[in-house]
Amino acid sequence: NAGTTINNNADNRIITGSGTASTLNGEANLTFDGNNLQFTTTANGHALKIVSTGNYYNKLLFDSGNTSAGGELGIIDFKWDGDKVADIVALAGSDTTNKDDGHLTFRTSPSQGAIAERMRIDSAGQVYVGCTDQLSDYASDKTKLSIWHTGDSGGYLELGGDQTATGYSAGTILFCNTNNSSSIRNVGMARAEIVTSDSNAGDDSGADLVLYTRAEAGNLNESFRIKSTRDVQITDGNLIVASGHGIDFSATFDGSNV
Repeated sequence: NAGTTINNNADNRIITGSGTASTLNGEANLTFDGNNLQFTTTANGHALKIVSTGNYYNKLLFDSGNTSAGGELGIIDFKWDGDKVADIVALAGSDTTNKDDGHLTFRTSPSQGAIAERMRIDSAGQVYVGCTDQLSDYASDKTKLSIWHTGDSGGYLELGGDQTATGYSAGTILFCNTNNSSSIRNVGMARAEIVTSDSNAGDDSGADLVLYTRAEAGNLNESFRIKSTRDVQITDGNLIVASGHGIDFSATFDGSNV
């Protein structure tokens, strides 16, 4: 239109309204080159926003036509001054006929060009850290967290806290049965309980390793404790040895006689 003026115009800039009749504006920080739409931010807090005007949800959609099992369906890329440092990748699953399964992978980079997968959530909901498949066939159809590391040791599951008093937990693993009512779903527990005599002033606390169990229609109670002194304590219940077996008191840990 001969009567329309475009201010700040340049190649690939997106044109927006200016609020003035017959006048448009070329956005210097918003460009499209035919392949990539780029929004250049100039301050913290600048964002691509999807805002709902009412009781609606929003969506960011990636839809790929990839035909290969394991092929990339979508990537969220993170770069630091142009160098790729991390990404989140959606991968196609194995069903290339129905194309209805997929995996989500998380990758990080310790140095330039060394990006590698660190965690995967597969199509069945299994979670893998340091690996891309289950480490064993045991209960292969059940949800598992698999942690693997190559080298001189295997994977670690690390739990921790900032505790200064005896009896508090440095880490707890809960075992639950959701078929129970919500107040008694916790049917077992393992935790490390802090042992200290000085409010941990010297940063030298120890810990007991404690196992809790729940009898049917009962309460969760301590059953077994390995104390910080390495003594073993059966807190409640009996030591039951299967028929034909026994306890060998003939040698200590170092092989010497007792």
